[in-house]
Amino acid sequence: SLPEDGQGVVAAPQDLAALDVELSRLQDEALSEAGLPRVAGGRTKSFFASPLMLRWGVSGVYGPFTGEPNIALPAAPGTLPFTVAHERAHLQGFAWEEDASFVALLTLWRSPRPELRYAAWLELWMELRRPPKGLSEAVRRDLGAIAAFYRAHRGREAPAVNRAYSAYLEAHGVKGGVASYARVAGLALRWLA
Repeated sequence: SLPEDGQGVVAAPQDLAALDVELSRLQDEALSEAGLPRVAGGRTKSFFASPLMLRWGVSGVYGPFTGEPNIALPAAPGTLPFTVAHERAHLQGFAWEEDASFVALLTLWRSPRPELRYAAWLELWMELRRPPKGLSEAVRRDLGAIAAFYRAHRGREAPAVNRAYSAYLEAHGVKGGVASYARVAGLALRWLA
């Protein structure tokens, strides 16, 4: 029942400014409901060096000096809502990657729009690192399109950038470096239980 492109792949919202406003409101609601303070900050922007970021395998970056989430565009199919919500969570003070991802899930799950909720479930599925066996054909198409997008955009230097970023995270006390992103699955499953 979600909007799809001509190949049957989920079509995510493309208006970054409108999506940012909507997700900011939803995130404010989620944090308020949890009794957490909210921070007013900058709007999400398309990163000026998006082609380079995509080569490096980076979909978003929070700029602590400007207080702005930055997104690499174009985004992989169906992933833009989660990426925006994740980077906005950094703006709210959730520095650790799994925490920002968890806040992003809570933000998207409360949306009345099925394509935003789907973006959260799709991200959780990918972080669980489960095979697509048993999934609907539409979800398998989406996962295949996401994998193809990353293969088409990543450069040869992406693994080296990933190792450097992982070392950076570990130097700042994040155990496991980039592997910490996947810890959102445990947080989400405990929340849902």
